[in-house]
Amino acid sequence: MKLPFKTTYIIVIAVVATIGILLTYWALQVNEPQAVTELTGNIPDETNIPLENTFMSENSAETQTKSSTNWTVYVLVTIVALVFGPGTFFFFYAFVPLGLWWEARLSGIRIDWWKLVKMRWQRVPHAPIIKLLIKSHNSHVHIKIEDLTKLFLTGVDVEKIVETQILGSNAGLTLNSLELGSLSHAGVDVLKIVRNMITSHNAGIDIPMNELTDSFLAEVDIEEVVDTLIKAHNSGIHVNYRFLSQQFLANIDVPTLIKTLQIAQEGNVKVSKEKLVQNFLEGGKILEVVKSVVAANNADKELQEDAKLNLDYETAMNISLAGIDILTAVNEAINFKVLQTTEIIGYAGDGVEVRMKARVTVRPKIRKIIRGAGEETVLARVNEALVTEIGRVASHYEILEDPYEVADIVEKREELFFDTAFEVKSIDISDIKIGRSIHAELDIEIAKAESEKAKARVLSAEEEVQRAMAEAFRNGTFSIEDYKRMKNLESDTKMRESLTQQNILDNVTVAKKKTKNDNHDNHDNHDEHHH
Repeated sequence: MKLPFKTTYIIVIAVVATIGILLTYWALQVNEPQAVTELTGNIPDETNIPLENTFMSENSAETQTKSSTNWTVYVLVTIVALVFGPGTFFFFYAFVPLGLWWEARLSGIRIDWWKLVKMRWQRVPHAPIIKLLIKSHNSHVHIKIEDLTKLFLTGVDVEKIVETQILGSNAGLTLNSLELGSLSHAGVDVLKIVRNMITSHNAGIDIPMNELTDSFLAEVDIEEVVDTLIKAHNSGIHVNYRFLSQQFLANIDVPTLIKTLQIAQEGNVKVSKEKLVQNFLEGGKILEVVKSVVAANNADKELQEDAKLNLDYETAMNISLAGIDILTAVNEAINFKVLQTTEIIGYAGDGVEVRMKARVTVRPKIRKIIRGAGEETVLARVNEALVTEIGRVASHYEILEDPYEVADIVEKREELFFDTAFEVKSIDISDIKIGRSIHAELDIEIAKAESEKAKARVLSAEEEVQRAMAEAFRNGTFSIEDYKRMKNLESDTKMRESLTQQNILDNVTVAKKKTKNDNHDNHDNHDEHHH
């Protein structure tokens, strides 16, 4: 049971007073006979002078004086003991924790009493500070008690500081407790900082504490930065923590940046990390651009000198920034691209309609892909050129016999594609059909027109006849018998005209059937030739 301080103090005073009184009494009992013996011990034996007569009066006075002096001394000693005994006890009890001090001494730590007194004056608790001091000493971390006192007075979590310093010391890092305290007081999670320092240190990367601190205060996820830095170094990418931290702060896609640097390094693409960051901020697709340059460089190793792409990063990035899919363009330049035309309609020299479709194999011109004409222009020019060449052929039979001749002529006209973004490698006819004949349709239209003219002449003649008949009936020069003969003649004429028109239509029908059969046979021959 622990007694209150005041009770303990009163008990100590009573004990000390009792001990002082007993000691005084004992001293008086012992020292008084000894004083008399000392006075009489020097008297000669030969002297017969009575002791009482010779020295009694003088010795009595001297003995009384010495006795009075001893009492005074012992009273003063008692007073001093009463004052300083409890005062000393109170001093050690209130200002010097002897138990903690002795525990520290047993742990090998020497602590001056005046430092403990100073801590009490500063209202710093002894127990937690000394316990942390012992803990750090046992962990072979040397921290001064003054430093712990300063950190406590500034409101810092002293226990966290000690744990952090022990953690860093075990990992081989040299840390200063006051510096850690200052960072902690500024709102920095020093334990998190040191742990990331240890993580990077174990990976062979030393990151200064101030760089980690700056990132933490800038609200950057330092753990993600450190993890990315370690992955980059393991991949052979030489970047430092400050650079990566700045990119995270700028909201750049750092994993994509690291992957791009790795591909560029493996593919021998000459581009700096600063340039990649700049292009990323400009909206460039840095990963696709680097991949396209690597693909172009690999393809150049297999291509002839005049067919090489010779693509560098700057050119590829400019193409990408222009809104063109550079990776697709490079793949098409390596593997070629096939464009399909719509149905082309032309007329041969004999007036027969020819319908065909063509496949145009092109290769993009990388250095003209920005300003050069696109796919639509190439297809339009191919269509127009094919129509023109079909019109130059005398008969549609020639086209059916060799449709690729027309395509070859168009393919060799390089001026058609000079200002485009493509180089035409080949033009192939994929489908061909024969349509209507303009000449046959014209003959039918002419026959119809002639028939209409004949009908008009007949109607005009009939009107004249009607007027003449009316006049003749009025004059009496035309009888009923004459009218009957005229009707018979008219009927005979209509019959002859009908027979004539039927013959014309029969001839046209036969011509159409013959043309259709010829086209079907030629188309079958073309398909066999194509296969």
